[in-house]
Amino acid sequence: MKKIATIFVGLFLITQSAISQNFISENKQWNVKEDFWGDVHTEIFKIQGDTTINSITYQKVWRTDDSTLVDWYLISLIREEDN
Repeated sequence: MKKIATIFVGLFLITQSAISQNFISENKQWNVKEDFWGDVHTEIFKIQGDTTINSITYQKVWRTDDSTLVDWYLISLIREEDN
């Protein structure tokens, strides 16, 4: 019984922490390092700006592999509902 209660409390805490985090934020940046047979490559992603389609607001997702962070390319739109 103690084991079941511990599992239940653990799952509850994980669920609460996952719900409270906000994924979409313009002050975040993700650096992804890829290593393909010795060819190391880094892609950088950020969220900046928004657009509205059919009365729904989406955030713009940008990508670059430029080390100077000058050339960014719009690759996707994303939205978040209720965290």
